Amino acid sequence: MRSWKKYPKYKDSGVEWLGEIPGEWDFCFLKYCLMANDGGVWGEEPHDDKGNIVLRSTEMKLNGDWKIEDPAVRILSNVEFNKSKIFEGDLILTKSSGSKLHLGKTAIATKEIELMNCCYSNFMQRLKVNSNLIPKYLFWFLNGESGREQLLNRGNTTTGLANLNSETIGQIIIAFPRLFEQTAIASFLDRETTRIDALIEKKQRQIELLQEKRAALISQMALRGGFNVSNSLASQEPVLLRLSKISIIIDCLHHTPEYIDNGVPIIRISDINNGDLDVSEAKTVDLATYQVFSKKYQPQKNDILISRVGSIGSISLVKENQIFCLGQNCAVIRPLINPLYLFHVLLSDFIKEQIQLVLVGSTLKTLSLEDIKGLRIPIWNQEILDDIIDAFLIKNKRIENLIIKISESIKYLQEYRSTLISAAVTGKIDVRNEATA
Repeated sequence: MRSWKKYPKYKDSGVEWLGEIPGEWDFCFLKYCLMANDGGVWGEEPHDDKGNIVLRSTEMKLNGDWKIEDPAVRILSNVEFNKSKIFEGDLILTKSSGSKLHLGKTAIATKEIELMNCCYSNFMQRLKVNSNLIPKYLFWFLNGESGREQLLNRGNTTTGLANLNSETIGQIIIAFPRLFEQTAIASFLDRETTRIDALIEKKQRQIELLQEKRAALISQMALRGGFNVSNSLASQEPVLLRLSKISIIIDCLHHTPEYIDNGVPIIRISDINNGDLDVSEAKTVDLATYQVFSKKYQPQKNDILISRVGSIGSISLVKENQIFCLGQNCAVIRPLINPLYLFHVLLSDFIKEQIQLVLVGSTLKTLSLEDIKGLRIPIWNQEILDDIIDAFLIKNKRIENLIIKISESIKYLQEYRSTLISAAVTGKIDVRNEATA
């Protein structure tokens, strides 16, 4: 990536994390740059499709773009509607979230958003700038490292949710230049982030194509089509056995516990992602709750966790011995055959099609324990199975290496994007003449 020039003169801000800022810049608490900093509404449940659109955090991407596909419709009073109607230039910020990734993410209202006559929910905060700032400059500041880190540090955690309020948001320190320079910086970041996002999207599509190739490979493994097995075995067919015949199925406790900070991980369906189990972002519970939940299930290496609702049929492999308990709407498959083979067969289209057939006509989209037990798994004799697994591992390793390489380049681009935003809105680089370059 190219390097950018610096301002000719700097001064010490006196703020440790901010350091030096350009000589003609100013800085202050964000509250002195706002004329509105207020929470949203939720209203009442509608009895039909009539009501007011209320935008939630789910309508915002992590990068601050809108993604409005199925917004909530609520019944609002006239006072609630007038108080929380969104106008062009408003900044809508997520002030409550169970995820550090989402707390503080900020979107800016466009003219299209204003014309929707929509409001924002009570988990959101609306900011209106005064004459010191332009809205797009504050948008970029809050979405850069400087803004997001301050918001995360000011989030108060209660019952698993991190929360911000008008006071903590107002205490954010912001550095800013004159208005014409804010416009130049915002235009520069619009252009550069669009370029970076296009590169990231292209690489993400490459990963999707590789994952599709791996999915086809997994299906080949399940049914042995396209694998080079010895000629004397090529005419043989697998035996289809119920999953309950080749594994032990363990159910979860059917209630949701209270979460705490820095406790024992509890796995929920959102932690099950068709890969190796990662507990680093899992919610946690206290020791007493863990002991209750672990009476029914204690994890072992090579267990396979499966989601029964939401992303139904998603699975994760427990690759090492670790301590956690099982949350609601999950189940455990403990293999009695080669766990690597069973894990990848459960990822195949052959199994996905069985799950879809089970769900057809079901009013409650839930995979029952009996549904899981009844999944049909192709089983081969040991000689063919060894041949299949050896061939699969070689092919899969090549795909995995490519995915890892592309994923690393995406991570680098995302980090560069965040660093570039922060550098521009804190004056560490001078982009005044770059806006139209």
